[in-house]
Amino acid sequence: MEVLIVRYHPIQEDLILDAIVNSGHQVTLAHSSQDALKQLRQKTFDLAILDTSSNDISSFKIIEQIKNTGIEPLFIVMTDSHSLEMEHKARQAGIACYMIKPTDIDNLTSIINHISNK
Repeated sequence: MEVLIVRYHPIQEDLILDAIVNSGHQVTLAHSSQDALKQLRQKTFDLAILDTSSNDISSFKIIEQIKNTGIEPLFIVMTDSHSLEMEHKARQAGIACYMIKPTDIDNLTSIINHISNK
């Protein structure tokens, strides 16, 4: 499965990247929302992982922009601030998974593997 990680905390990014690659998936890093959109136009991704606290624009705006291009990967959104409003936005955006940080790497890879087996 092709996975795009959009600008995550550098230490966590490396751990997440290694765990996903070790699970047999291919990973591409995007260093900004614009880089993510560029990557998505150049290559087909099955899954995009976004962090709501470190993107230069809201993850939900990135999802909207991506969907407006006709590209429809599944999305995992991670956040460090859980709120009903954030959960509501996630459901409205139709994301596959909404996770609260700190990221449980084993749980994340389990979710990714489950998604890849559908």
